[in-house]
Amino acid sequence: MKLTTLMFALVSGLAFSAPAYAACDGLEGKELKKCEKEEKKKAKESKQDDRSTPLLPSQIDAKFASLDADNPFATDEYRVRVGETGFEKVDAFLMSAAVLKGKVVMARYMIDSFDAMDPAQAKESGEALVALLGSVADDAKKVADDGKGLADPETLKSLAANPMEIPKLLKLPASIMDAVDNAVSAGGESVEVLGALKAKLGG
Repeated sequence: MKLTTLMFALVSGLAFSAPAYAACDGLEGKELKKCEKEEKKKAKESKQDDRSTPLLPSQIDAKFASLDADNPFATDEYRVRVGETGFEKVDAFLMSAAVLKGKVVMARYMIDSFDAMDPAQAKESGEALVALLGSVADDAKKVADDGKGLADPETLKSLAANPMEIPKLLKLPASIMDAVDNAVSAGGESVEVLGALKAKLGG
């Protein structure tokens, strides 16, 4: 009995200490924690992809419509997606938050691609982004406030066209608050990328 108990404890201990993701096999300590965090993020994003689509550059501004065909937001490096819930007010909010994030991510894309672009196109696109980035920090505060209000259960219930929609609506606060987090992050990052983009433009 004691031997069986000991073996069970050892096996349990091994099971609990094993990496949660296959990609993290062989890693330990800080590297293991970092890997598991990244894999958890990927798993979450994969789940979100089932009910979202990539943001289009033209949804930031019509001046970027030429990038829609080879959409940078559909790539892992410059990933920006828009949630779709089927509820107009929620979807409008998710779009507004995604657009803010998209402006910042597009700036990063432009900074990375600037030297390889046609100089005239790079200048025109860069200046257009500078104009868009100037309001991101203030817009992010408004989006955050709007999102916190929208995530209130009573507010969500009021959006239901019939009682059958209420359970679905009450599952949305997490998605709304994720969008709030993205907007707040965009607001903070906008100052940094604005400075970097201005430096690329030579001013």
